[in-house]
Amino acid sequence: MTSRMQAVSLRRREWAILLCCSCLSIVVHGLFVIDGFGEPDAIRLVLQGLDWHETGQNRLVTYTSRTSPIYLGFLKLVLDYGYPFQQLGKLMNWGNVIVGGLTLIPLYMFWRLIVGVRSAATGTLLYSFAPTFWLANIYGMPHLPSFTCFVLSLLLFTIGSSRRDKLGIKCFLGAVLLAILSVGLKADIILCFGAFAGVMIYRERFTGRNVLWVLMIVFVPLIVTLFHARLISQAVPSVGEWSERFPFTLKAIQNKSNLMVLCKSSGKFFSLGIAFSLAYYLFRAKQRRFIFLVMLWAMPPILFWGLKEGNSARHMMAGYCVLLYLLSFALVDVFKTRRSLFLAVGVLITLNYFSDEVTQSTVSPSSRIFASVREMNRGIDDLEEKSRELEALPYERKVIVGTWSNPYIIWGALARSHSFDSMPGSRPDYSIETRSGQRQRIKTHYVNDISTSVGPETGWHLWAFERGITVVNE
Repeated sequence: MTSRMQAVSLRRREWAILLCCSCLSIVVHGLFVIDGFGEPDAIRLVLQGLDWHETGQNRLVTYTSRTSPIYLGFLKLVLDYGYPFQQLGKLMNWGNVIVGGLTLIPLYMFWRLIVGVRSAATGTLLYSFAPTFWLANIYGMPHLPSFTCFVLSLLLFTIGSSRRDKLGIKCFLGAVLLAILSVGLKADIILCFGAFAGVMIYRERFTGRNVLWVLMIVFVPLIVTLFHARLISQAVPSVGEWSERFPFTLKAIQNKSNLMVLCKSSGKFFSLGIAFSLAYYLFRAKQRRFIFLVMLWAMPPILFWGLKEGNSARHMMAGYCVLLYLLSFALVDVFKTRRSLFLAVGVLITLNYFSDEVTQSTVSPSSRIFASVREMNRGIDDLEEKSRELEALPYERKVIVGTWSNPYIIWGALARSHSFDSMPGSRPDYSIETRSGQRQRIKTHYVNDISTSVGPETGWHLWAFERGITVVNE
């Protein structure tokens, strides 16, 4: 156990292997990177950043001003410096490819301190094959760079909590700054910040000084992010408004598809292994402190998002990290030799991969992570065609009626346009000049239930393609 308590000091061979794995991750994920936007929320972020750039004001009334103010500021900044908005999807996607590969380095270093070399290496391998982390590496969303800053913050806090010198203070200050970046990129990462207290307890570093730094790491980023959100936008929805739109409800755990997100985030066999690992260590008093770390880290995001309908594998990524390292810890504990461990991990990854059907969903993804990318790209191409259908309709004023597809349709129209002007409001509304010189006005109408009928609306032509939605025109 004492070797795990020592500061990070990687051997040359470890550094070489770790850097090779990081480069390999970038190459592999680069081969499978999504051709477009991986999910509607990615487009919503771009549309908000684009509107901010075009008008000079962050006008759209949306919760992303509170949850991702740093990421929105980054999108606006690159546009301000002349980056073509049509290429923002590629920039975001390739940014995550590179960030994801680099994340493996601090991830391994942190877990090496906590569970030792073999468990850290095994856990990093398992986590790389988990659908929730794999997807984060092939399309752009702020939850991955947020997670990277979180892991770096944890690493510095872990080192600092063991030292009493100036380096320890510098590590603590770095941990606070990285925590601010993490929460500013994606605010719901704060749900995993119990990990700081968990690390302190697991490593038996429960001192008044360390408790004070944990409190600073938790509360300073919250205060800074809330202030930042108010600074960039005066029209930020309240937490109450957001809670009304996405309420906590027991129906969420009664909804089979919503419940399956918890399983599909890691895959069926990984989830089964996690369950066995939890049971294995609950009855071993020697490792109950590690279970305490797992609960403080993983349970808040699982309960928070699991009790809301519309959960997504993306929400599970940070929380499932500790669960897969728990699984690796158990595997190393059970399979004592390197050969048996290698065989067990290989069998587990293979069984997990082939335990599901291919799907194009990023909300409830398949463990067939390589094969599913083709389906995802096919779905994006289909949405591009639908967007062209809307553009070809002989009407000057059009309304897109839908749920998840609306951002894709309107983005396609903007990306192909000669020019456009955005209109103020909480929903995207644009006056577009097509490349053929036709002038169109396009806005969106969101429905909560796809089994619904909408319209008519005077002066506008309503259009929908999602199954179950009916539009009525005059």
